[in-house]
Amino acid sequence: MEATIFRNAPVKAIYFLIVPIIIALFSFSSCEVERQGIIDPSLDTPFINNVTISPEEINTDTIYVNGEIHPDDKITVSWIFTADIEPRGAQHLNLHYRLRGPDSATPVDEGIVEEISNTQNETIALSGTLEASIHRTIVGHHTITMFAETNEGHISNQISKSVQLVRENEPPEIVSVEAPDTIDTATIDDEEIISFIVNADDPDGVDDVVRVESYNIQPDGVRVNLPNLTKVTDGQFRIDIPFPSDAKLGTHKFHFTAFDRLGESSEEYIHNLVVK
Repeated sequence: MEATIFRNAPVKAIYFLIVPIIIALFSFSSCEVERQGIIDPSLDTPFINNVTISPEEINTDTIYVNGEIHPDDKITVSWIFTADIEPRGAQHLNLHYRLRGPDSATPVDEGIVEEISNTQNETIALSGTLEASIHRTIVGHHTITMFAETNEGHISNQISKSVQLVRENEPPEIVSVEAPDTIDTATIDDEEIISFIVNADDPDGVDDVVRVESYNIQPDGVRVNLPNLTKVTDGQFRIDIPFPSDAKLGTHKFHFTAFDRLGESSEEYIHNLVVK
């Protein structure tokens, strides 16, 4: 029995020497991890509690560029926003916005809407104007996404809001075309001038019609583009077309399209003129 105790004594001595060393190393490593600040990964990452955007719908045809409205305009659309942000230790923040259009593939516009410095830890209540640059004709459902970013690159959660961009303009229409239905080349010595009078209207007012375009499909199928018609008065346009004595025989199809000040077009109006 005494021999057994003697044989185990060195093992117990080694055990009592090694265990305190392991505990000390573990404690030192834990302190290092805590000092490096990686126990809480949310430090200095801001959080957005709430965002509001108004108005929810904007008619882009109410926005003028240099006092005028054109369909190819690039316009500035404005919204009022509010945002409640928790800095969570961050001293400098940038509040970003990203506007996506109906296809949602790529942002229509994006940027920084607010820069915040020397923040405290309490919630920041922001409000202001968000302005985005878009093309007038890009209408439909849009999404505004807002998020905060620190100077160190820590990015908050994202909050998205839906807005609608609309155009309420009504297209024009061609009411009638005053012109002959037939001409007889046997009665033409050299050439004959045929006048076409186009009468157009528009739900937004007859003066909203600004031009009429035209072309002719000849009997052999060849297209001939014609000059824009001359405005006679509001809603009335005219073009004079010479027909020589050797004009192509058959049906000439004259196509007319009216356009309003916003570039909206009417349906094509076709007037058939038989040359015999």
